[in-house]
Amino acid sequence: MKSFLFRFIIFIVFTCFCYVIFLAFVGRYAPVAFRKNLKYEKGGYGFTYSRLTDVEKVEDIDILFLGSSHAYRGFDTRLFFKEGYTAFNLGSSAQTPLQTEFLLKTHLNRLNPKIIVYDVYPKIMMNNGIESSLDILSNTQSINLHAAKMAIQVNNMKVYNYLVYSIIEKALFKAKKIKDKGSSNDTYVVKQGYVERKLSYNNKFDFKPNTWQLPDKQIKSFQRILDIINNRNTKLLLVQTPITKSSYNSVTNTEEIDTYFNKAGKYINFNNKIKLNDTLDFYDSSHLNQNGVNKFNDTLVKIIDNILKFEK
Repeated sequence: MKSFLFRFIIFIVFTCFCYVIFLAFVGRYAPVAFRKNLKYEKGGYGFTYSRLTDVEKVEDIDILFLGSSHAYRGFDTRLFFKEGYTAFNLGSSAQTPLQTEFLLKTHLNRLNPKIIVYDVYPKIMMNNGIESSLDILSNTQSINLHAAKMAIQVNNMKVYNYLVYSIIEKALFKAKKIKDKGSSNDTYVVKQGYVERKLSYNNKFDFKPNTWQLPDKQIKSFQRILDIINNRNTKLLLVQTPITKSSYNSVTNTEEIDTYFNKAGKYINFNNKIKLNDTLDFYDSSHLNQNGVNKFNDTLVKIIDNILKFEK
């Protein structure tokens, strides 16, 4: 029995060693097309690499923006700088509460914002978090215990692979100079995190009725986020960034969602607050174009002015 157990332990250790060596080789040298379970590319779509590199150099700001692409494409930091605020947009593609929690635990103390504006888009919160975890793990400079906790909560083999490879890469390889590929339609605002899209217009208007149901895993993570922020006595504004009326009106339980977020803290659903045109103010059914961003942010900055009026 002891002999079997010893051989089993040796087998496990050898297997883990081979796994680590294989990940290191494939991740470093194999073309992306051959990396089936390690396929997410550093410096890809969404400017996550640039944003997560820039945020390491930012301290003591007025406003921190969090959330999915609604955040990094919807909160134009330049407009807030014009109003006298310092701000950074820490949104990322398909960011769910599980990734927001990691980003807060990693960067909040240094950023030390006066107010956090958190876009809570229910459709993204329904996501399993795999895409966003891969995006962040492949691009962040901060591989830490919080990253490991995020991977465990998402519980997906591709995410585990990227976590292990990111640890190996940081420990053994000299960092490569990376430039985000982004898109020819996008412009990244350096040291601020916002992405401006070339002006275009939405043409999708037909949607089947659907329901937003928030998974228990994401709700628990969201509650932990609230605890992190409340324990610091940092002001928090939860928002729903506008989507097109045709898309929003197809959701059958918006009142239920509003009730949940109103109980969580100060919350504004901008779908009910500002008038926007489904074509002229959006580039697709879910994202504002720059015309819409300007209208949305003009209203938002007045709200933040009111919240921070004694601190500005």
